[in-house]
Amino acid sequence: FDPREIEVVEAQRDDIRAGAAGESSDVPEASLRDYFLKDYKGGGVFQHEAYEHHPDEWCWIHKSSGIKVWQDALDLTQSGGSCEVECFFHYTTQLGFRNITAPQKKAVEVFASLMTSGPNANAWWGKGVYSVRRAPDDWPDVATLIDNNYRNMHARDVKTKGREAADEEYASRVAYCIPILANAAVTYDVSIQQTPEMQKEAGSIG
Repeated sequence: FDPREIEVVEAQRDDIRAGAAGESSDVPEASLRDYFLKDYKGGGVFQHEAYEHHPDEWCWIHKSSGIKVWQDALDLTQSGGSCEVECFFHYTTQLGFRNITAPQKKAVEVFASLMTSGPNANAWWGKGVYSVRRAPDDWPDVATLIDNNYRNMHARDVKTKGREAADEEYASRVAYCIPILANAAVTYDVSIQQTPEMQKEAGSIG
């Protein structure tokens, strides 16, 4: 696995209102993003009223949504890369969470397991790990998170499977959250910047 191939794709709409869970505290608290960017590697302790720590599961649980956040981060930063580091959040299923957080796996092995192989891998915007900047407390509700990550697929399945079945299925796809640290140079916000695969596809169409 070549670490130079690391690519983190940010897929987040700009018109989403942040959740209120992290805004109601009388005492200023660091956001989850700030914690991983500033305090995590130095051994800092994360405390936030929107989260409950479950040390036996090695995670924090976001109280209002029930989303479980790994208390470690998938560190994809490279010493020879950009000095600027970004923090993203990858939402996944329980099985995905268990596979990603398996203690015997190295970061690059985990990253490789998230990459779908083949020419049509992650075909929406190219090959990479799809993530967003928003932690669970930054979403007004789970429905908004699902709409951001799976809008077209969810709408399709509502029609074919019914609202209740579709909502249950897609809620399970965002039930767990993996923080990711990566160099800014290998991240793409697809709302403002095309990935190499998107550029190639646009060129082939033109």
